[in-house]
Amino acid sequence: QQQQQQQQNPLNDHEWPSLGGHTSKDKSQALSDPRSCQSGAASVAASSTPHVPPTWGVSSVSKENSPSLQPHAQRTSVKSVAAKERNARGSLWCHLFISPEMLRPGFDLNKKIIGKGGCHTRGIYEATGAKIRLRGHGSGHLERDGQEAPASLMLAITVETGEAAQFCEAIRMAVELLQGIARRFRSFCRRGGSSEVGRGQPPSATLFWIGELSHRGKLCAAALAEDLGLPLP
Repeated sequence: QQQQQQQQNPLNDHEWPSLGGHTSKDKSQALSDPRSCQSGAASVAASSTPHVPPTWGVSSVSKENSPSLQPHAQRTSVKSVAAKERNARGSLWCHLFISPEMLRPGFDLNKKIIGKGGCHTRGIYEATGAKIRLRGHGSGHLERDGQEAPASLMLAITVETGEAAQFCEAIRMAVELLQGIARRFRSFCRRGGSSEVGRGQPPSATLFWIGELSHRGKLCAAALAEDLGLPLP
C-alpha cells in the first residue's frame, strides 16, 4: 500500500516545502484523506506562529525588517525622493563659454586648457574638488552617444558636495586659466598665426564669458563674478 501511495505521489521528500515538520506519511494521508486535510487546515489556521516558507510569505513579512522584500515601485520611489532632496539642496555648476575663434588651427586651444597630461584641469580638481570638463562643439570630448555635446564650446565646472567656497574658488581658477590663454591667443593673432586660416583677423574683445549657471551657483558666485568683471547671464 505504501508503494502504491508513492507511485500516486511522485514528489520526493526534498521536493516538498516545509510546512511545520510534517513527515512524508502525513503528506500521503493529507492527500488521500479529505478529513485530515480539513483538520490540518484548521490546525494551521489556529496556530499563532505558523511556519511560512520565504517564497510563500512575502506579504506577511515586515517591510521594515526585510527591506529587500519591498516592492520594486516602493524602492524606486525612495530613490526618487532621495534624488529630489539632493536637488533641493541646490546643485552648483557653471559653464564658461569659450569663443570658437580660439579653435584657429595652430593654436591648439584644447591642449592649452587641459594642460600637459591634464595638469591644468586636474590642478583645479585637486585644489577644490570641482569636476572640470571641456565640452561642446570643438572640444573633442565625446558623450555617451559617441558624439560631442550639441552645445557651445565650454569649460564645465561642477561641485557635487555643495561647498560654495570650493565652487567659487574653482570658477576663479578656471577664469584665470582662460585669461592667460586669451592673452596668448591675442599674441598668436598679432603674429599672424601659423596658418592662412584667420590670418589678419583681430580677435574679439570677449573670448570667454559666463554662459550658464545653476540657480544656487548664481547666488554663490555673484560677488566673485563682479570682482572678475564677468557679467552673470
